Amino acid sequence: MRFVSTRIIALLSIAVLGAACTVQETEAPVAAGPSELALSLAMEAAPAELVQDGVSQASVRITARGPNGQPARGVSLRIETFVDGSRADFGTLSSSTVTTGDDGIARLVYTVPPRPSAPVQVGSLVTLTATPISTDARGDISRQVDIRVVPMGVIVGPNGIAAGFTYSPTTVTTNQTVHFDAAPTTDRGVRCGNACSYSWSFGDGSAGTGLTATHVYRAAGTYVVQLTATNVNGQSGQSTPQTVTVAAAEPPTAAFTFSPQSPEVGQDVFFNAGASTVPSGSGRRIVSYDWDFGNGRTGSGVTTSQRYSSAGSFRATLTVTDDAAQTGTQTQSVTVGGGLVAQLIFSPQTPRPGRPVSFDARGSRMPAPIVRYQFDYGNGIPSDWNNTVGYSTATFPDEGTYVVRLTVFDAAGRSASTTVTVTVAEPETP
Repeated sequence: MRFVSTRIIALLSIAVLGAACTVQETEAPVAAGPSELALSLAMEAAPAELVQDGVSQASVRITARGPNGQPARGVSLRIETFVDGSRADFGTLSSSTVTTGDDGIARLVYTVPPRPSAPVQVGSLVTLTATPISTDARGDISRQVDIRVVPMGVIVGPNGIAAGFTYSPTTVTTNQTVHFDAAPTTDRGVRCGNACSYSWSFGDGSAGTGLTATHVYRAAGTYVVQLTATNVNGQSGQSTPQTVTVAAAEPPTAAFTFSPQSPEVGQDVFFNAGASTVPSGSGRRIVSYDWDFGNGRTGSGVTTSQRYSSAGSFRATLTVTDDAAQTGTQTQSVTVGGGLVAQLIFSPQTPRPGRPVSFDARGSRMPAPIVRYQFDYGNGIPSDWNNTVGYSTATFPDEGTYVVRLTVFDAAGRSASTTVTVTVAEPETP
């Protein structure tokens, strides 16, 4: 970009005119827009080099400032295209006139023309000019920015260095490592190899060096990559930019199973994420497994377990992350039953000393079939340790309060207990 002070040019013009003719007193004209003597323009384009493929674009920004360096709002500008110094329509502009906003900035987009029908080895220097639109054409001083448009293929500079490169894979996804190789670079027809130094521009603001380089693109998009090669004599040449299109990576698939399918409160539930996969042919691998069990607790690992302390339906979520930082999730509902319940009733409710009391534990519930009931009557009364039917009887010889404990065992080895208080007394005499 070339920046020329508008104020200096205007003052020089006044000095020249004053030396050539007699200045007569005249009335000052009414202002019709921003004063050119008080207006400063800056113009820039990014990127400054494009491939002539009919689609590559450069974003152009024009900044206008007033006499105190403040943003100049509402400045209208005419945009024109020159090629190698001559006015020409080469490519397209998003608009031929622009106006600065409150921030003093106007923007437009330049798109390169289609690829030449016949191979060429010479690029074009495209100059975009921005000229303030006013009522006095003599005050219209332009600002300009240059964009180099290069044809497809390798351009050999006058010093004989032909920089070129390849990259793989050609189908790129986000967070995937891309390998760049400058082996095709030649110096006067001979492959340069390690005799040259290499500088890479990866198109996303990142750079690299070396005969080979790697880069990872974190976001999907189209990136223009360029290589600069320099020989031992300090002579440099640039490759034709190549476009790398990066697609969003397909995420891994999270999948898990759990058992038992109908757990009870306090029972271990086992989770297994071994069925999770990465996209076929991606070459990636899953590096982490994170669990949210839906009850406020979390875990990690391919396999894990969890106990639920209350009955209900819980949403268990698995999140898997691969080595490309892509994630996948799966959620399943885990319905937890009432749990291990030991239940004991007896009759009569006020037994008499020496009379039998019946105990019934058949209302107990367990996740697996109940295999044994254990009745412990205490106070020296023989217990029923291996009852398999769920009911039993006992006789309490004396008046008093007895605490009877029931323990229930299921086929999986789990157990649950409960107690009841039995008050033994003689009936009152009328």
